[in-house]
Amino acid sequence: MFSSPLLSPNTVHLWRIDLEPNGGPFPDCLVPENDLLAREVLSDEEFAKASRFVSQPLRLRYASAHVAMRFILGSYLKRPAAEVVLAVEKMGRPIVDFAAMQLAPSLFFNLSHTEDIALLAVGSQNPLGVDIEAIREMKSRPGIDRQVYTETERQRLLDASNSLWFDHWTAKEAVLKATGYGFYLSPLQIEIDASLRFAVANEKSGPSRWLLHRSPPSSRWSATLATSAPIEAIDQLEFPWQQIL
Repeated sequence: MFSSPLLSPNTVHLWRIDLEPNGGPFPDCLVPENDLLAREVLSDEEFAKASRFVSQPLRLRYASAHVAMRFILGSYLKRPAAEVVLAVEKMGRPIVDFAAMQLAPSLFFNLSHTEDIALLAVGSQNPLGVDIEAIREMKSRPGIDRQVYTETERQRLLDASNSLWFDHWTAKEAVLKATGYGFYLSPLQIEIDASLRFAVANEKSGPSRWLLHRSPPSSRWSATLATSAPIEAIDQLEFPWQQIL
């Protein structure tokens, strides 16, 4: 049976989730239309959203990410995956509905996925956000830059590699998610420091400072975790599909 390790205060668990378990093809139980594990574990809303994807690979990756997320959260909460109740805040951030589960608030989490990998960040004390993006050629970078990056950031990224560009992108999106505003807050209201170690978000209630933690370098993707307070450790974990399937 799957169980998560103890989540210590001031520690974040960063779960890597393979969205193509066993290297593909997808197990039948994760195919939404087969009405097996995905239907058993996902909420009605999640199942409906998975089914709306036109492309089967997108349906399967969404289902895999959310099935794994529910098993992980359920393990921390000592509840079956299907009994984890999620809610959505006013600005769209998913949270655990502790009141509906009759539990004391104890977890913050955030999920991000790209291509065949997802990251789930879980902490116990403070808001956090995570973003992962596949590193790829961006032909429309100048147009995107004007909408996303401040003047200082644009100057820094003029001749930047795709890798550095995506390091800034994931940092900015991780902060947007951590604030709870998402893209309701303009990315131009967030300033990423050149060190990629912290950012300032100019929220309606005033500026807030966020700490940035980059995942180990990879030639395939860029990933950043944003936290509202210092943390002592980030434990990198791998979701064990073999214990579920």
